[in-house]
Amino acid sequence: MQKRITKNLLPQDISSLDGVYNEIRMRDEEGHPLSYIEHGGLRIEFRRASLRKNLVEADVRIYVKT
Repeated sequence: MQKRITKNLLPQDISSLDGVYNEIRMRDEEGHPLSYIEHGGLRIEFRRASLRKNLVEADVRIYVKT
């Protein structure tokens, strides 16, 4: 049985595009909180990632943390 991801905060030690893509993709499932990072007073959520040759494209939502 595979371990279930319980934290959706993206790890800060990701050092490759493949790593970023995989972290977003693994958490992008209906009914689950989206992957996110926090920067200052903002929460930045990611979904629907796609891996291209030299970049990762994703839909992004940016919220002011409350």
